[in-house]
Amino acid sequence: QEHDHLEISENVVNELLLICSVIGSTGDGGVFVPVTDCLNWLQDLQRALRRDDDATRSIALLLGSWQVVQTKLLPIVLACQYDSALVMTVVKLLVILTKPLSGGAQKAAKLVL
Repeated sequence: QEHDHLEISENVVNELLLICSVIGSTGDGGVFVPVTDCLNWLQDLQRALRRDDDATRSIALLLGSWQVVQTKLLPIVLACQYDSALVMTVVKLLVILTKPLSGGAQKAAKLVL
C-alpha cells in the first residue's frame, strides 16, 4: 500500500510541538492556565489540521497520541468557558479531530497507536 507508514515533516512536528507546549499549562492547584494569545495559537493548530492529508490523517493521529484533546483543548474550554471565540475555535478543532477515519487513515492509526 502507498500509506504503510506515517510521514510528517520534521518542521510540521516541531510546529505542532511548539503550539501544544505554549497554549497553556496546568498551574498551582491543578487549574489550567491558557496563555494570553491562546486564540492565535489555536488558530495556528486549526490551520495545521486543515493541511492534514485526509487519506492518512497523520497530524490528527499524532495529536491524538499526544492526548491534546484531554490535556489541552478540554481544559481550555473549562478555564475559558465565557470566552466565546476561544470556545468556538476549540469546538472547530474537536470537529476536525473527531471526523471518522477513512480506511487508509484507520490503517495509519494502527501505526501510531
